[in-house]
Amino acid sequence: MASFKEQIVFDVTGWTESERAELLAAHTAVQNKRAAAAAADEQAAHGGWTGASRTLLLSRLTAAGANVVAQSFAAALASGGYVTRDKVYELGNYPADRVLKGFTRPINRIVAEMRASGEIPSDAVDPFVPAYDQVTGRAIGFRVAPEIVALG
Repeated sequence: MASFKEQIVFDVTGWTESERAELLAAHTAVQNKRAAAAAADEQAAHGGWTGASRTLLLSRLTAAGANVVAQSFAAALASGGYVTRDKVYELGNYPADRVLKGFTRPINRIVAEMRASGEIPSDAVDPFVPAYDQVTGRAIGFRVAPEIVALG
């Protein structure tokens, strides 16, 4: 598909510095409006998430010291949306007898904060949820919402 770039040239000869600044401010306002609309479209198409909000979530997990959760989330993203229990244990160097009860608590807390602050919509999909064995009730892995995986 061919693309083109259109330019508009203004002759500002004789304009005051204030008038030129006003023109630049108007241009910046239009650019910001277009960027916000594009982000809203991306967010709507991806369960309330954008690439930027997903990156923010990962960085906040790391800043909160939830490194294994962040690594597990990233591993699930890299593998199409799922990380196994074994991979989580490997990433965390966890002993075999460790339980994963509460493993998603840090991500759930940060997501709740992001919803409360308006960084993501209140109805944004939950990004990282356990997958349970139907017989034992034990977490066998963790899934990333497909809408978030689709962000690329």
